[in-house]
This record gives sequence, structure tokens and C-alpha cells, in this order.
Amino acid sequence: MSIPHLDIFVGGRWRKGGGAVYATYYPANGTVVATLNAANEEDVEEAIANAEIALPAWAGLMPHQRATILYKIAEGIRAHSEELAQLQRLDNGKPINETRALVASAAGTFQYFGAACETLEDTVTPVRGDFLSMSLHE
Repeated sequence: MSIPHLDIFVGGRWRKGGGAVYATYYPANGTVVATLNAANEEDVEEAIANAEIALPAWAGLMPHQRATILYKIAEGIRAHSEELAQLQRLDNGKPINETRALVASAAGTFQYFGAACETLEDTVTPVRGDFLSMSLHE
């Protein structure tokens, strides 16, 4: 497996961090998986500033629009699930079956919160099984 050079993601783009260079090792045999550039204080400040710019746009979206974005993230994770599981295995040394489960869980989390965006309201949600759903306002 070819490991790409890893950087930081700030302001919608990947780039080198301004901090110290360090290596990450595969715990099973101690080989270097990647050499990384850590973020420095300026990188963190830039990330915070970009998040403050992005927040109003996200907050202004309708719940179903947020759900669409969260579903796309879940789909992207699933589309690259094996690659992500292998990278996580190299990073933490866990068995591949466990990292596959962790990747699936991450996709499921985005899927869950996408669904929550579509159902978080005060009306009764549509029935999703063979049961009765009721709501009582007090």
C-alpha cells in the first residue's frame, strides 16, 4: 500500500503544517508509516478563523440540506472504507477487523446525524417498523 504524504486541512485545502516534523510508526514492527508536519499556533488560529466564517453558512442551511452533506460524508467514508481501515491499522496497530468496524462506525455516525437532521422536530416521525409511534405535548 502506498502511503501519501499527510498534511493538515485548513480553510478547505490540504497543506503542510508550520509546526515540528515528526514520524508516525506502525506499532507492530516499528517501521515509519509517514513523516508529518504538525500544526503550529498560527495554523490553529487560521483554522479557528475559517471555522468562524463557515459556521454561519452551516447554521443557515435547512435541516434537509445539512442531512444531504452528512449523508455524502458517510458515502465517502464507505467508498474508501478499506483504504481508511488499512491506514488506521498502520497508525494504531489494531487488527484489521477492528479498524474496519471503526470505519463503519464513523460512516454510521454521519448517517445517524444526517437522519437526525431530518427528524428532529416536534411532529411524530414516520413509522419505520412494525410498531406504534406516539407523541404527547405537555
